[in-house]
Amino acid sequence: MTECINIALFDQYSLKLVKAEMGRTKLPMFDQYREEHLILDQLAKQITTMVRSWNELPLKQALEINERINEEDIGTILVST
Repeated sequence: MTECINIALFDQYSLKLVKAEMGRTKLPMFDQYREEHLILDQLAKQITTMVRSWNELPLKQALEINERINEEDIGTILVST
């Protein structure tokens, strides 16, 4: 991995490399789908709800920073996603 990192660039901007590891989270909805307790549409709705819970605020902030979209349109975008 170190061959992929430009240490000089980190040093130039006083950046610190942070180590992160991926973990696996067991989500019951996938087991339920595999066991045919959920149909694809139900699984998709559950995934959408889960993803929306952690990405709605950053999306709203990005739209507000853009300043080319008014509050009403932002509300419409967030409701329709």
